This record gives sequence, structure tokens and C-alpha cells, in this order.
Amino acid sequence: MKSECSYPCNTCELDEPTICLSCYETQGQELGLPFLQLGTCVAECNFGRYYNTDEQHCELCDDNCYDCQASADNCVVCGGTEFPYLLQNECLDDCPFGYINSFPAKQC
Repeated sequence: MKSECSYPCNTCELDEPTICLSCYETQGQELGLPFLQLGTCVAECNFGRYYNTDEQHCELCDDNCYDCQASADNCVVCGGTEFPYLLQNECLDDCPFGYINSFPAKQC
């Protein structure tokens, strides 16, 4: 059964064929845009978002994370002034005892 949706949407809003509800991974020989982000299919989630496999769409990282992977609180990049230092995928306001603040890298 052919979808009435515009590619790359697999399913879409009833009266809006360009607002995706789910995406194709591939379409013929073309690489797919498998990640659903704000009603659009994309090749990967934007910086500051991760792909929620349960909900099957890109979601925002926690406020303390500039970027994350696999979950909102699994930080890979920290920033800002409140929690700038990354240690074991968590953003901290300061490095704990025994760690040194590496400011350019923003890591402990």
C-alpha cells in the first residue's frame, strides 16, 4: 500500500502530507531520513537532541547538556556558566576532589 504522504514521511497528518508522524529508513536506492524531528524526517537529530527509541523521535537534551546521546541526561557536551564541566556523561558546576578543571575542553 502506497503512502499518501510526501517523501520522506512514512505516515503523516491526515490533511498535511508534509507533516511526518513516522519516517522511512530507505526509499529505493536513496538513503533514508529515519529520524523524526518536529514533524520532519532528518538523517540525524540536531545538536542538542537525541533519538528517543521508545517515542521514535528526536527530543531535547536536559537543560544542563549542550548535546547528549541515547538519553536526555547522557551528556556528551556541556556548556554555559552554571554546569560547564563534563564528567562521566554528567554536567557539573565544578569538578569533584581529585579531578582538575580542564577549561578549554570543559572536562574534569
